[in-house]
Amino acid sequence: MNLNVLIMLLVILLTTAAQAEELHVWLLAVNGAQRSAFALEVSRFEKIYPGVNVQLNILENEAYKKMLFTTLRQKQAPDVLFMFGGRDIEDAVQQNLIHSLEPQWQSAWKNQLSPAASSAVMVNGQHYGLPLDYYAWGIYYNIAVFHHYGIEPPHTWKDLLNTCMVLRQNQMTPFALGSKELWPVAAWFDNLDLRLNGLQFHLELLRGRQSWNDPRVSRVFAYWQQLMSSGCFMLGHEKFGWRDVLPFLYHRQAAMMLMGNFWTAQIPSPLRTDFALIPFPVIDPHVPDFEDSPTDVLVISSRTRHLELAQKFLDFFALIPVQDDIAHSVGMLAVHRGFHLEQDPFIVESRLIIDHAQGVAQYFDRDAGALFSDKAMNILEQFMLNKEDAIHAQNELDHLSQKLNGY
Repeated sequence: MNLNVLIMLLVILLTTAAQAEELHVWLLAVNGAQRSAFALEVSRFEKIYPGVNVQLNILENEAYKKMLFTTLRQKQAPDVLFMFGGRDIEDAVQQNLIHSLEPQWQSAWKNQLSPAASSAVMVNGQHYGLPLDYYAWGIYYNIAVFHHYGIEPPHTWKDLLNTCMVLRQNQMTPFALGSKELWPVAAWFDNLDLRLNGLQFHLELLRGRQSWNDPRVSRVFAYWQQLMSSGCFMLGHEKFGWRDVLPFLYHRQAAMMLMGNFWTAQIPSPLRTDFALIPFPVIDPHVPDFEDSPTDVLVISSRTRHLELAQKFLDFFALIPVQDDIAHSVGMLAVHRGFHLEQDPFIVESRLIIDHAQGVAQYFDRDAGALFSDKAMNILEQFMLNKEDAIHAQNELDHLSQKLNGY
């Protein structure tokens, strides 16, 4: 090859390399399938934008959560990061760590994404993240057990108490519960509070802006006590992890479980048709339906030097096929309204629950933050074990909330 031609080719290659734009992306993956799905979609993005080099860093759940805010505060923070909806988004906004995405939301995403996910990324009326996927919490019940005892799935509070009574009379455990990890207990507080007091009060309470000694909270504990006094929960639940109690459902020794739909991946294939899902029963018909629906989110660092490119990256992850792939890798629901539901009845019912909701909470620990929830969930556990009465539990929770948040 002619030397001059070779030199010209080298100059072109070097110039192209120099012009290549780098985008640093940090993501969280809960399993190998999700990791692979993220990596595949990033490679597809690079093919669409061949001048872009994505520096991708995928971490596992606990390591990522510990590093997130330290990383966000760095002078050279990643351009795009994975976050959970809820308190972390609010804290990041207050610390000016992430960009508002309101222009993209209004121009491109508003009519494409489920409105239920909006509250997961909204702070002070603006959207600060792209919701990727979410899942619903609800009551899973063994169909054969209900048929055997001639009872219908509970849709009201009266139904729920009656269901527990009939099952207990027949020596059947109404609700399987493994509370060794503590967080399953918080689902009961969340659902009771959302059904009695609505989403706004619930979030204000968990974020330290309402008192735990408020009469509305006392009402939650009173209803919770009704369930305990009616024998709705399995005995010795504090000794079991949440996975440990699944065989009680499989072998028809327990009838129901309050859980997020991630658990359905644990069900043996021959038993999947044994179960169905319903939303948590209505308690006060004047309170709209609000649900727990933890949401995975992408955000843009306020320190990015590649804002336009980062926005293109999020636009790509807002597309139906991309959200489809990511959601199916973890058995969740894509936020895009065009999400392909397939034939999985749990996914179909989860989508109906979320779409019917007037708004969604993120779950106790995500809405309250780890500093509060780690200790608060232990207090709730002590209440469920009858080691603390409601008044004492509320006083402890209120003291903890004032110490950490003030209100």
